[in-house]
Amino acid sequence: MRKEYFTLLVIALGYILGGCKEERDGGWPAFKWKVESVSNYDEIKVGIDKNSNVIVELYSNAGEVILNATNYNPWICDIKVGDIWEKEKSTKESDWHNRTYEWGTINIDGHIANLRFSDLSEEYKDIPINIYLEDGDAFSSIFIKRMTEEQ
Repeated sequence: MRKEYFTLLVIALGYILGGCKEERDGGWPAFKWKVESVSNYDEIKVGIDKNSNVIVELYSNAGEVILNATNYNPWICDIKVGDIWEKEKSTKESDWHNRTYEWGTINIDGHIANLRFSDLSEEYKDIPINIYLEDGDAFSSIFIKRMTEEQ
């Protein structure tokens, strides 16, 4: 009987220690982004960095980017324009997936994130826009920068 308890204890410790190791490493896989479409590839450049964050560089005032987070259904956590947080974390479920600003809109439906830039004028050229997304304990960001021809 003691041998059975010892075996159960060893198995339980294996799961506990294995779980701790996974948690220490982050636990959740990184977001896997796929660029579905870009309204004008000459004026909008989209890249994904090694940390699974999306970088959008715009050389015009307007355009559209559609992204697919193939392994998550993200929601909007926070948005920061320059050093200013646009909204605090919202408890309204509609704000988790859709937001409208003077520079454009963000709509998330399931895996698909649609970014529409309607007035990303020259005043934004030195002001990055950061959209922070999450799904459970997985996080990702979309960094938007208004570029000029010299950059």
